Amino acid sequence: MVGMHVLIGVAVFVHVGSAARILGIVPSPSYSHQVVFQPLWRELSLRGHQVTTLTTDPIKDSTLTNLTEIDLHFSYEAWNKIVMENVLSYNDNVFGAMLQFMTQIFDITDEQLRDTSVQKLLKPLMTAMFAFVEKFQCPFISMLSMDGFSDHYKLIGNPTHPVMYPDVIHPYDDEMPFSQRLTSVVSFYTFSLLTTYGAHLQDQLIKKHFGLNYSSVNDIMRNASMLFVNSDPIFHKIRPLVPAVVQIGGGSHLRPPKPLPHVSITALNTLSK
Repeated sequence: MVGMHVLIGVAVFVHVGSAARILGIVPSPSYSHQVVFQPLWRELSLRGHQVTTLTTDPIKDSTLTNLTEIDLHFSYEAWNKIVMENVLSYNDNVFGAMLQFMTQIFDITDEQLRDTSVQKLLKPLMTAMFAFVEKFQCPFISMLSMDGFSDHYKLIGNPTHPVMYPDVIHPYDDEMPFSQRLTSVVSFYTFSLLTTYGAHLQDQLIKKHFGLNYSSVNDIMRNASMLFVNSDPIFHKIRPLVPAVVQIGGGSHLRPPKPLPHVSITALNTLSK
């Protein structure tokens, strides 16, 4: 009888848990694209998952013992050079700017994949980073720090139409005249050609860093389990979504406000007088 009481007591206090090893890859050297996902890495690690991230903006919180961050901050130097010297010099030539942008992204991703810490993952990004999926034979979720482009939705099997749902780069509302609808259609097919060219460049990086026996980046992306997009039906145009597409908008990047430094408060008080 005593043994039965002990068994019941143990059963009451024992809970079954399930943890995973998660690799988060956010190689974009842009803080606004990084801050969206930082709360996700934090919460996953706090809930017992072993999280490793490739990021240009590490959280650097020593209390997160389950979070390992591979720092790719060096990518900012090349990124700033692209923006200042190349993309901005094209002015209104969007096609030329995007073509140059994709070519330069090839160089940044190549440099990131050559990083010593990243190479350690390869031996036991930027869409070439998707090859990690086949490297580790694991399910994966594709995440966007903004609303998706038409090609993102197309790869996950979500229908889209440039007249009904123009890409996020267009500031068009529901009342689109013919000129805007025509612009949306032309840019839809133009960017489709650009992304095809970009995918070809990323496939070269996959062969260089992972090997020849890997699928193309588009084939890998088509096998995504889910697509998380940072959009919200309140602020974005409502569109039909397949179950695999999940909207995660709503301010996940927001932090509790911090009080102003004493120096700032003193300066404000002085100005008010």
